[in-house]
Amino acid sequence: MNALIAIFTNPRAVFDEQREDPKWLVPGLVILAFTIISGVAVTMLVDIEEVSRAQLEQTIETLERQGTPQAAIDEIRAASEQQLTITGNPIVAMGSAVLGAVVIFFILALVHALYFMIIGKIMNTGHDFSDWFALSVWGRMPWVIAAVVTVVAALVMSPQTDLSAYNLLALSTWMNIPNENHMIFGQLVKTLDLMVIWSIVIMTIGFDSWTEKGIGISAAVVAIPYVIIYGVLMVL
Repeated sequence: MNALIAIFTNPRAVFDEQREDPKWLVPGLVILAFTIISGVAVTMLVDIEEVSRAQLEQTIETLERQGTPQAAIDEIRAASEQQLTITGNPIVAMGSAVLGAVVIFFILALVHALYFMIIGKIMNTGHDFSDWFALSVWGRMPWVIAAVVTVVAALVMSPQTDLSAYNLLALSTWMNIPNENHMIFGQLVKTLDLMVIWSIVIMTIGFDSWTEKGIGISAAVVAIPYVIIYGVLMVL
């Protein structure tokens, strides 16, 4: 329990203590619990069907500005309307939130661990996949804070508010980011928030603690995937 708090206040102490035998189960369960609770709370408090329809209209407007043929727009609208009859169901939405939280968490953690393992092999750090999986899990502890903020936002905001507005920690909430209205880039840029930066900081400290490669090299290793992803999307 102390480690769950210390990861926010003194992450180096947590990683130093776990250098020889990293553990990921408890933080993983905590992250999943808070993420699932957040997802369920949002589906119960938000008018999912109304929000989805508003998002559809925004997408249509974007397509029209981009000069998309009307026939293609009509097809997209028809397919989306059909999908809304399913996704607009509160039970389906709640199930999707729970399943999505679990799947997304494990996919991201596994991919990140695989990346760290490859880098670790190149640097000959001596850590195996399970160690790097633990690092990627601990690095996602800020999701707990994000989940709490999302629930609070859902409680105080209108049920018809766009779901992206519940992420009060998103950088796009506090500053004007170019291309925010771009269909693909705009949706992803709203995921760039203080929690992502916090995760990078935590994993940087963990990587440095376990490899003793220095903060500079550790920061570069951890940040590379984020720089590539957001850099590519910036030019789309």
